[in-house]
Amino acid sequence: MKGSSLISTSEAGTSAPTLAALVGLSPGGAVAENWFLAGDVWGAVAPSASSGGSFGFGAFGVSIRHNFLPANIFVALAPAVTLLARDGQASVGARAGYGVKLTAGKEWWVADHWALGAALQGLFSVNDDPPQGGSGNLRGLTWITFGVGLAFSATF
Repeated sequence: MKGSSLISTSEAGTSAPTLAALVGLSPGGAVAENWFLAGDVWGAVAPSASSGGSFGFGAFGVSIRHNFLPANIFVALAPAVTLLARDGQASVGARAGYGVKLTAGKEWWVADHWALGAALQGLFSVNDDPPQGGSGNLRGLTWITFGVGLAFSATF
């Protein structure tokens, strides 16, 4: 899936919503009638309103999807391990955290085995920043990221 999202990342009580480019890939297959299991890799890149730089968000996990036929409407739940990088430097980023992506959408068949559609997505993540050793900060920060967005889907 590919689309755009409104994402908000908060650090130490401040939040900065921003528009982000969101991209994802979920290769998998059917495990039962109308039930699908897939690996799920997704992420976003956005400017950071608080630092003037940018931040990147990435996640990998599994996706569980159910199709409601014959309407070809679907819902999916994707728990994931998440990573957050600030100002384009992964070494300055937060530790691995946890997150989830919820998706609901509709697809239309365009060929025998191809469907294209649109979906509404919501995502949530929590990442802990490591303590800053030289600055005397013994306790790191917690980053909470959430977002909603529209995505376009293609299913084969």
